[in-house]
Amino acid sequence: MLVLTDQLEEQAALYASGALTAMERTQFELVLRFHEELRTLVRSLESATVAAILASQQRGLPPSLAFKTRLLSMIENRPQHTVEEGFVMADPEGLVQWINPAFTAMCGYELDELKGRKLGPILQGELTDRIAAARVRDAVHARRPCTEASPA
Repeated sequence: MLVLTDQLEEQAALYASGALTAMERTQFELVLRFHEELRTLVRSLESATVAAILASQQRGLPPSLAFKTRLLSMIENRPQHTVEEGFVMADPEGLVQWINPAFTAMCGYELDELKGRKLGPILQGELTDRIAAARVRDAVHARRPCTEASPA
């Protein structure tokens, strides 16, 4: 069971207020996929954010529930103009546990082909940037996110 830490609650507040960068939003949305309690908190914070914004602008009666619901629906259905990046979630030993569809599209591998395996021997070849590979390896060992761009 995943618990809400102070850091997750802070990230949820920043997410709901729109204060995260595009990369931070994408990474946080990955965590949201697997954390129901965090999704509930974010929905609550988004509702409160909308109410606070409206109340500060109207200086009168608080907005109706129907109006807040309509605004939240507009926020949830807004088009996203970002390119989805490939994501891999690995366990502490660096073994693949999950990949997103963008990773499959980029590399051609499905989760059932990679789950429980290390990516290095599969994806690295003669043309692999060794410095970038070292950064990814270091990030996996340090259990922190890492982003590397594909060569142009």
